[in-house]
Parts: sequence; C-alpha cells; structure tokens
Amino acid sequence: MNGVAIPSGLNLAPKPILSDADFVVWDLTNHTVVVTPAAAIRVGLECGNRTRPFVLMAEGVPIYLGAFWTLVSSTSCQVPVIIADLAVQDCFMGVDKVPDDIWRMIGRGDPGARPRLMALASTSSTTNVLLHIDEGYVSFSAEAIKEAKKRRSDPRIAAAVRKLLGGRTK
Repeated sequence: MNGVAIPSGLNLAPKPILSDADFVVWDLTNHTVVVTPAAAIRVGLECGNRTRPFVLMAEGVPIYLGAFWTLVSSTSCQVPVIIADLAVQDCFMGVDKVPDDIWRMIGRGDPGARPRLMALASTSSTTNVLLHIDEGYVSFSAEAIKEAKKRRSDPRIAAAVRKLLGGRTK
C-alpha cells in the first residue's frame, strides 16, 4: 500500500468488517473510534496479525483507502492504518481472560473461534474497544504523512459521523 491507490472503482467485500452499527463513539479530532465488543472480536479475528485493506465509506461514498495493519509487520504502509492485533484481548480486558484453547483456535485460523468468542462474550465481562486510525505505519515521507492526515480529516467523514452518532462524537 503505497498511498497512491484510490477507493473509486474497487470491488468491495459484500459484508464490511465494520459498519454503522459497530460504532459507539468517534473522536474526529484524535481519529479514534470506539467499537462494540462484537465488532472488536470480528476485527481481531479477521485482521489481527495480518494486513488487510479497507475503504472508509461515508454515506455510501468511498472516501479513502486504508489498511488494518499488524505490529508484526516491518513493511511500511502509506495510507491510514488501524492496528488490529490487540482487539480481542482488549475486548475481554486481558489476554488471560480468553481460554488458551480459543487462542490456539485463533492461531490456526479455526473458523470455530468466532462462535466460541461470541459465546464467551455473552457470559464474560467485555468492553467496547478503542481503535486508532493512524496516518500510516513505520517510516515514510513527510508528503505521505500530509496526504494521510488530509484523508483522515475529510469533512464528509465528520458530516457522516455526526449524522450517525449525533452526540457520541468528540
């Protein structure tokens, strides 16, 4: 992801990783979002420890291309990124709150991990999770940082967030 891709004309996945119902709060100044526990589980399972592109949409319009990123990557990414590696453990308020057998299922990509986590979430303490939309990952040019900041601050995002969340924005 070199920062030159544009979201128009892309074939989008039929079901987004995050959608309107997943957002609890959106801080437009600090570029952070709070998502529900179910959304955090989905992000953690689909995006943790790997990179995966996303398109930020506002009122059905693609605004920018970004990526769910991982701390284990040494590759640079010149588009806005969300580090997804800790979403599951943050949802359960600690790595030790998720049984080891579920972590093993996650590690081997077992599709049974999601229903197990969702069942655990319904019986255990969970919390909403804060995700930060960074300008990019690792090192890249000052121009790329400027462009990523511009993308994250698109006024269409603020308008859509205010319409969606009303008073739950900062």
